[in-house]
This record gives sequence, structure tokens and C-alpha cells, in this order.
Amino acid sequence: MMTKVTDAQALTASTLDHYDTWEAPAVIDRWKEVRNQAVETLREANFPEARAEEYKFTNFSKALQKHFSVGPATTAGNVTLEDIAPFFIPELDADRIVLINGQYRSDLSVLTDIEGITIDRLAHAAEKQTEIFQEVFGQVAHAEVDAFTALNTVFATDGAFITVSRNADIERPIAIYNFVDARQQAAQAYPRVLIHAEQGSRSQFISSVHTLGDHPSLNASVTEAWLHANAEVNLVKVQNDSGDLYHYDHTEGYQSRDSRFTATTVSLRGTMVRNNLNLVLDDQGIESNMYGLTLLKGNQHVDHHTVMDHKKPHCESNELYKTILDEKSTGVFNGKIFVRPDAQKTNAFQSNNTILLSDDATIHAKPQLEIWADDVKCSHGATTGQMDEDQLFYLRARGLGENQAKALLLNAFAKDSLSLIPQDAVRNYLEIQIAERLNAI
Repeated sequence: MMTKVTDAQALTASTLDHYDTWEAPAVIDRWKEVRNQAVETLREANFPEARAEEYKFTNFSKALQKHFSVGPATTAGNVTLEDIAPFFIPELDADRIVLINGQYRSDLSVLTDIEGITIDRLAHAAEKQTEIFQEVFGQVAHAEVDAFTALNTVFATDGAFITVSRNADIERPIAIYNFVDARQQAAQAYPRVLIHAEQGSRSQFISSVHTLGDHPSLNASVTEAWLHANAEVNLVKVQNDSGDLYHYDHTEGYQSRDSRFTATTVSLRGTMVRNNLNLVLDDQGIESNMYGLTLLKGNQHVDHHTVMDHKKPHCESNELYKTILDEKSTGVFNGKIFVRPDAQKTNAFQSNNTILLSDDATIHAKPQLEIWADDVKCSHGATTGQMDEDQLFYLRARGLGENQAKALLLNAFAKDSLSLIPQDAVRNYLEIQIAERLNAI
């Protein structure tokens, strides 16, 4: 009797077949070692099945098996500045890094000579800054944590390497525009971004994903950030792609003493999006913040998986995710807070709030706390509901139309998640995008 091959098993087999016939570019020994470990991870663990707990509501394996011949990144066509300029955030005064199908494009990037920060393509930095590269690459975001992180590690050949020098205060933000060129065929990309924030440094980044063309696109990206003592990093991730995008994003930060990491994820579009955001608080005096806003309609699907891992005492974490779902869209929130035995005096807060605008919209929320310390202040919660009819009545009684009243309430609901975005231009752009969507309800 033949055993039926599942989508996940078929995806694993075809991916490894592509790898076995791929001529991987020459890299330093450490890169080769990490890649080989990732390959073995896929051989032993496979991609997640539909019944896997971490992918219970997001069958990413099936989606990829259906739409892509998963293997090395697709070669991009002749992408010009005119092709990508419409996707830039208006009025944003920032340095610009452009990745096309995972490859760093210096001719499309704009980097001013800012003292205290070094930006290079990943392939060059691995050779020139070998010690720092080895400290971060594959050591913050481990391939065995998730099969799709392993997939990126197997096929990543380039990306961006960013080093912020000791005590540097970088006021000018860095915008990372991440494109997949799917104009000629279904395309895939595996960009890798490494951020090394040295002691006492301050920096801010905006990352956005986009598809060129009408074919399906796979963007499986990994960002690793190492924050040394008293370093501060603010990262804003914008997911507002109108193409047929299947996006996997794994962002992981390792934090040292007195460091501060704030990550805001705004998901406005995407056929299927999976966001992993993991922060490791591995010394005292650390602050970690995660904020998220998801606004979906149609059949769009966004899955947020977060981990706050408190390992040492006297740290604080804040997590607030808000979701608005319309039509047949689906949202997933799985947030975990770990408080290890040594993490006494921990303050940890987690909240997920959802408004459903349609009877056909679906939310799967699973906030979790695992605490092994006894002197802590921790809370978590999730709420799901429809719009408050009393508030709607109050506004309509004062002359607002139904759509105006709904848009006003939903804007107020969403605003908290955008409050810590430091760039006015990014905040204004997102508020306009959100207002246009809400006014159309």
C-alpha cells in the first residue's frame, strides 16, 4: 500500500532536489557551515504539516507547493529606478537600501556618508568584516527554529549588512526596500539583513516589501539584529503589497544589558503573510516593545507569531497588536512570553485586540505566558468583537454618516499601534493608507 505524500513532504523533497543541483556561490567557511546545517535541518524536520501546532492556521507549505517550484532565487530582469520609485514612501528623508530578488543593488540604493554607520552588501561584508559576520549570521536567527528560516539560510546569497558604531547616534533613518521581480514568471527571493548595533548606539530602520508584476511572488526574508549594551534600535516593517505576495518574515533580536528594541509591524495587504518576531532579553535593564496593526479584506491572510524571551532580571516588555478584519480575511496572533527562572523582577505586558467587520472574517488568537519566576508582573489578554453600536449611535446622532462614524472609530482603535513610529513621513503615509481603506468600508 502506497503512503500518500503530503504537501509538506513534497515541498521538502523538491526543495532539496533543487539544492542538490544548485551551484552555490563561493562563500567563507562559516557561511558554508551555517548553510549546511540549515540543509540538514530541512532533511530531518521537513516543512511544517497542516497539523503542526505553530502552523495550525497558516498552511504555508501547501501554498508554496501549489504556486512555486521552491529553489534558488529567481534571476531578476532589468529593474530600473523608474520601476521601483512609485513604491517609495513619500517625503521620507532617509538613506535607501534596495534589494531585488534578494540581491543588493548599489545602483538603486542611495547612501549618504554618515559617520558612525557602515552599510554593505552581505556578500562583501562576509569577507571584509568576518568577525562580526560570524558573530551574527545564523547565530541570532537559528535555522532550526523554523523550516522557512532554514529555507532562507539555504538559498540566501546576498542582502544587507549594517554596522552601527559604538556610541553613534544615527538620526537619519535607513529605508530597506525589498522587491521581488515577478513580471515574467512566478518568482522567489531570500533576502538576509544583518544589523550589528554596537554599545551605546542609536539607529532606526524602515523595511517594506513589494512585488513587481502580476505573477505570484515568494519573499522569504530573515533579519538578525544584535544589540550590544545600551544600544537602541527602532524597526518599522510595512507590508502593503498589492501583488500576489506570499511573504515569510523572520525577525530576531538578541539584546544585551540596558538595550532597547522597538519593532512595529503594519500589515495592510498580502495574499498570505507569516511574521515571526522573536526577541531574547539576555541581561538586565532591557526594554523590548512590539507593536502591530493588521488591516485586511478580501481573502488576505496574515499570521503574527511573537516571542518575548526574558532570561535575566529587571527587564520590561510591552506588546500590543490590533487587528481589523473585513470580508473573508483571516488574522492569526500567537504571542508567547517566557519568563525564565533567573528573570525575577520582570514586567511583561501583552494585548491583542480585534474588530471583525464581517461575519465571514476570522481571527485565531492565542496569547501565552510561561513563567518560572515568582517575583514578576505579567499580564496578557485578547479581545474580539464587532463595532460598538452605542458609540456608532452617538456619532450618528451628531450628524455623521454611517461610514464616517465607522471610519472615525476604527481610526481611533488603530492609532495606538502607530504612536511609536519615529518618522513623521512614515506615520503620515500609513495614516493616509489606513484612512483610505477605512473610508471605503
